[in-house]
Amino acid sequence: MIHAPLIRFIAAGAAFAAFLPGPAASAKPPTNWDGLTQIRAKNVDLLYLRPGADFRQYKAIVLDPTEVAFKKDWHKDINRSRRGAARYSEADVRRAIDEAQVKLRNTFEKRFQETGFQLVTAPAENALRVFVGVANVNVTAPEIKSHGINRVYSDQAGSATLVVEVRDSLSGELLGRAVD
Repeated sequence: MIHAPLIRFIAAGAAFAAFLPGPAASAKPPTNWDGLTQIRAKNVDLLYLRPGADFRQYKAIVLDPTEVAFKKDWHKDINRSRRGAARYSEADVRRAIDEAQVKLRNTFEKRFQETGFQLVTAPAENALRVFVGVANVNVTAPEIKSHGINRVYSDQAGSATLVVEVRDSLSGELLGRAVD
């Protein structure tokens, strides 16, 4: 049986990344993935759950470190058309990743607490282990470093892929995965 607040949470988390529209997948997604079965969901592109998994027993969350990763070569690609101070250094990208990971974790911690889950630091019988990551971040028109007034226009913010994985904290069994 699916724990309704957990599904709402995963859907809300997917909505967190929904402002970053991504291209449609070119291949049809699998109906089964790592022993999980795809189910239809309104607020997330792909949702997979372990058949027969009962989430009602879980009242706590062990939140793994969040991960954020830019699209491969994003840094090089965005700097091709920029000169001088408008270029982004590796330190700028690292700082953006670090800041995004903290904000992502804070957002998910808050959402878990709002949906009634207790945050814990160690595995327990009633705890899920949750991984949250955002991959392939591609910011279309990042703010330009400048001392003057800047105006940057773009028809889209960029794209990214949100991944949420849910496991039993004691056994490590994969119970669900959402991808948006």
